[in-house]
Amino acid sequence: MWEWSKRCHTTFEGLKEAMTEEPVLVLPNHAKVFEVQTNASDFAIEEVLMQERHPIAFESRKLNDTERKYTVQEKEMIAVIHCLCTWRHYLLGSRFLIKTDNIATSYFQSQKKLSPKQARWQDFLAEFDYSVIKVQSTAVDTHELTSDTNINQSFRSLRDIWRRESNPTTEAMFEFCDPTNPQMHVMKEQLNK
Repeated sequence: MWEWSKRCHTTFEGLKEAMTEEPVLVLPNHAKVFEVQTNASDFAIEEVLMQERHPIAFESRKLNDTERKYTVQEKEMIAVIHCLCTWRHYLLGSRFLIKTDNIATSYFQSQKKLSPKQARWQDFLAEFDYSVIKVQSTAVDTHELTSDTNINQSFRSLRDIWRRESNPTTEAMFEFCDPTNPQMHVMKEQLNK
């Protein structure tokens, strides 16, 4: 049975600290153009606020039960609306770019037929000065932690780190981090509840 040792905890805390301190995060410069990169999955949304490819802030949240039933375009628009609400104090009054991997999102402003919800979103978006750019899904720099592929990549990375120090504890972790392991599927299901 694998156990979370003090060394594992220390390493994990070090990773969290490294991801939230300079030079990873930078302070915003209102003289430069902001970039908002958004992404949505079936159960979560995530955004990154950047300038010159340096992250300023990260944001993510799970979709509620109603939002999970939305179309792909609506989920992508929720990500855009959510990040504009969150970073309104940075973005209002500045010209900025929204980068998304969903082409339908880039045509949202010119859409003729709107539901009441989409009309509210368009009214909200009218306050901002932005351009939407469609990018290839591999070019979106957000870490889509919610996708199976990237969860598996994250576990593989952890497995590679732990593999350097092979012992019975890390061997059990290798087995757990194997994407084909049914326990991983159970864990993902628990995280999504």
